Formats: sequence, C-alpha cells, structure tokens
Amino acid sequence: MTHIKNYIYISFFLFLGCANIRPPTGGDKDLSPPKLVLAIPEKNNLNFNEESIILEFDEYIQVRNMENIKVSPVCTPPPKVLVRGKRIEVLFFQKLEKETTYTINFSKAISDINEGNVLENFTYVFSTGDMLDSGIIKGNVKDLYFNKLLPNSLVALYSSTDSSDLNYYTFTELNGSFLIKNIKKGEYFVRAVIDENDNLQYDHGEMTSLIKRIKTSEIDNEIGVFYIKNSTKINAKNINKGVIRFEHEAEKTNINILNADGLWNRKNFSSDFWFRDTPPFIKYESFGLIDSVQVYNNLPPDLILHGPSSVEEILLTKKIILKSNSPIDSFLATGFNLNEKNPELALTDPFTIEIPVDPMSCDFFTLSIDGGSILNEQGKKNDSIVFSFNLNSNDYGILNVLCSKKSEETMIGELFQDKKIVRKCSLSDSTSMQFLSPGDYSLRVFSDLDGNNVWTPGEIENNIEPEPIKVYHGFIVIKPNWEVDIRVESP
Repeated sequence: MTHIKNYIYISFFLFLGCANIRPPTGGDKDLSPPKLVLAIPEKNNLNFNEESIILEFDEYIQVRNMENIKVSPVCTPPPKVLVRGKRIEVLFFQKLEKETTYTINFSKAISDINEGNVLENFTYVFSTGDMLDSGIIKGNVKDLYFNKLLPNSLVALYSSTDSSDLNYYTFTELNGSFLIKNIKKGEYFVRAVIDENDNLQYDHGEMTSLIKRIKTSEIDNEIGVFYIKNSTKINAKNINKGVIRFEHEAEKTNINILNADGLWNRKNFSSDFWFRDTPPFIKYESFGLIDSVQVYNNLPPDLILHGPSSVEEILLTKKIILKSNSPIDSFLATGFNLNEKNPELALTDPFTIEIPVDPMSCDFFTLSIDGGSILNEQGKKNDSIVFSFNLNSNDYGILNVLCSKKSEETMIGELFQDKKIVRKCSLSDSTSMQFLSPGDYSLRVFSDLDGNNVWTPGEIENNIEPEPIKVYHGFIVIKPNWEVDIRVESP
C-alpha cells in the first residue's frame, strides 16, 4: 500500500518553470494530442490496492472541464485529479469495492498546453479483483432524418431511465462508431446526444435519441438521433417595417393577432403578419398563451419575387405562379414579357401573381419583368428579373417509385439533394416523379402516422418513438431522357 501524507494538494498545480512555456518557433504545427508514456500502476491493473494513480504524458498538459471526469462505478467522495506539468495524479479518499472493475473516463478533458490538441476518449481501467469485467456495448450513432453517421456523439449508459444516473459513457469516432468495454455484464439504459456544450447530458435544442434498454450481449446497435419537435414553440420578431415574422416548428400553427388588422403570408414553418397601423407592439395568442413582440424596425423590405419550384408545377397548373415576399399594391402589365408578348396577369392574393400558359405550345418559356413594374404596399419596387423554364421532357429524367405498404398506411416520399427537398409526395403503389433535372439524388420515405405530411420525431417526455423512417443508401442518378425504377418498403 502506498501511503500519502504530509502533502497539501490543490486541484491545478503546474511547476513554476511551466508558467512561460512557449511553442517552438518554425516547423509544422503540432496536431497530435498528448500520448501516455507511463502509468503507475499500469493500465488494466489487477488486484488494485493503491491510494493514487500517476499518468505521465509526452508533453505538458492541461485539464479542462474537470467535472466531466467520471469514475464508474461511482466513488463517494470522488477522487481528486491533480495536474503537475506532464503528469496527472488521481487521489482516492475512500476504500474501493472488492472484486470490482473501475473505469476512469477523462472524456475530452486532457489537451496539450501549446496547441490545445485534445486526447479523445482516454480511459484508465483497473480492477480490485483478479479479473477485469469483459462486458462490451458497441454500435453507431446516426442522424435519422438524413441517415448520416455522426462523429463525436455522446453515448451514455445508465442503470435506470434517470439520465442523471450516469454509469459509463464514450464519444463516437469519426465514422460514427462507438465501443464501451470493460463494463459489468448485464442490462443498461442507453442514450445518444450531440452534446454541444460538453456537459455529458441532454439539453433542449440538442439532437438526442430516446432512452432504451440495451444488453452487453448486443454488439450491433444502431442509435438514431433527432431534434425534438416543440409544436408550441414560437419565435416572433419584427424583421422589417410593418411585418412580424413568426417562426414555428409545427407546419400548421394557429396564431391570432389581438390588437391589429393585417395580412398573413403563411408558409410551412414561418408566418409573416403584415400590418398597416403603427402600434408599439403586436399582441398575439397561440396554443392558449398570450404574448407580445415589440415593433421597432422602420426599414422597408425589398420586393423579392420567387418563381415556380419545379417545371412539373407549370405542367400541372398550366400557370407560371410568382410569389412576392411582401404585399403587392399594384403592377404594370406592360412591364411583363413572356416570349416577347405581354401575358395575361392575375393578382390572386396580395402575394401572388398568376400567368396562364399553354405548356404544349412550346418547350421553352422566358419571362422577363422590367424593374419598377411591381409596387408593394411599403412603396418599394422590384428590380428587373428574368425567369427561364425548359419544358422539353428529353432534357429531364423520371423516377418511378414502386411502393410496398399496407393498404391503410400513408407513406410520404421526399427526394432531396444536399439536404434540400426537391420533390415530396404521398406514395401509392407506383408513383412517378417527372421532369427531374439530371443529377444525384437521395430518397427518404416515412410513415405519416399523424397525417400532418411532415416527419414527426420522437417525444422524450413521453418516450414516444419517431415516425418510422428510412433513407435509401446510395445516390439515385438521374440522366436526361432516362427512367429509373426504385422499389421501397414500409420503413
């Protein structure tokens, strides 16, 4: 037994000569984390009967987030960790349990002084018995919505559903995989979190999985994480003169304005309220709660026009539909030119101009709008703009989605590129997505159990699973004048 006496220890103590350590000049920048060169006792030590552990590294180190250094099983009182130049000393102030494997997880606490390179997932394991626990849990963590494996995700094991009762933890590697070893065989509860503030727990706004049971005999675990949807959360701000933008997570949100009249421009996840009066604040009610937002912005918004989202929209509606970001007061028809002719125009609502077209009359439409042809209610005019639409089917590809699902099941398909949804539709036994521009796409399908036409993630408070979802591996390559068939099943 090594006895420790007649010393006064402080949590962080560096040799006096280390105070002015400077990196050497010249040469390549050091990108390597500290390396362990000596451990007393050695790692994986059996029949441990010491009062301290010494860990020596190949360079001067610092320890941050000391509270994230965890010992499993828990020691009470916890050991003290001291930093001395290139050394870390761990001091125990209690008698350890017999025949027990202990793991000291340093998380991301250790880094070198000069460059701050972090030593990831460093652990020190020892046993007070004559063998180490051999239980392991391994798997990977992925973003459910994009099917992307996630590095640096916290994977935590608990002895119960209480997430404050942390037993073991690790972080995923660059390929999204994780391995927790030398743990007692049995059953645990596991949770994955994108731990943005490095506090080893879930905080609102971080991606997370549900807490689920897991056994050490299960070594091929896939844990899906997602953002919790808060359908009652609304952010309101005065983005320009005469307009309040309400950002909401629910696709359809009922917001009632209580002290002003105006116009609504509602979109999927934001709604703009335009008002003509000049109240000091806008008072609103949503989900039974009343709140208000200050009116302070006097900057008129620029007038911005958006064309159809796809050629298919023109073919289906036989219209070119233009959307304005602000209420239109008037427009000058002679400023519109469609294939060198003044088209028929209709202002169908304060934000929408529709132009009827015959898609069979030609393969190419050019719509030019002169600057100053449209005036919004705030007195702003449009800049000149040109829209071009190619309706030649030979320049596009077709994706046929053959779907195997239950007759009563509603499945939604989302075709996307670089996280942007290009097409979205309810899938029947056979669904054709036409007029797709050549390129590489990904396909996501989900069971729309609540019928809201968007994927609904889980609820951690009630431990409700996310709607079943699947992203098909590999890219779907779309070529001009080419059809691609893909078969999908219920996720």
